[in-house]
Amino acid sequence: NCGFSEYIVADSTRRGTGLGRRLFERRKALLDEQARAYGYPACSGLFIEADNPDRTPADLVDAERETALDPRERLRLFDHLGFRKVDVPYVQPPLATGKQPIAYLDLLFAPWRQQHTDRIAAATVFATVEPVWSAWSADAAAHLAALRRLVTTAEVALEPLGDARQTVAQPLG
Repeated sequence: NCGFSEYIVADSTRRGTGLGRRLFERRKALLDEQARAYGYPACSGLFIEADNPDRTPADLVDAERETALDPRERLRLFDHLGFRKVDVPYVQPPLATGKQPIAYLDLLFAPWRQQHTDRIAAATVFATVEPVWSAWSADAAAHLAALRRLVTTAEVALEPLGDARQTVAQPLG
């Protein structure tokens, strides 16, 4: 009962106008509506992936400087929207044949229900990333199995973005 989002993008000329917040709130309303269609009172929250500024290769940060927010500024924005870092060793599976896993991303979660403020069930994390990864990658099953082996607790911490530990994730194989 969680969403997973890839992008919310606002043109640089519209940044700071509240457009991003309105897009985020509209996404939340759509996810809540869909959750009610499945018998839930509302969606529990939204997962996203975000570049970890301490692990993202400098050449990628430099290439995005002209068109995208700096990774630290992006995390500040996500923090403002209520996202927290999911304390798991997150590695995105390769998105196509010949591509490599991406180990410089963090998994973030914006809890919309009070019970998910400091911890979230590991099963919820697995159940959310599995269909997303399966749609993206032929290696999804192996990456999900690796994540399940690494996360050995029933719940995982949700850490404030400003205080999040920088977990160094390792790609498979």
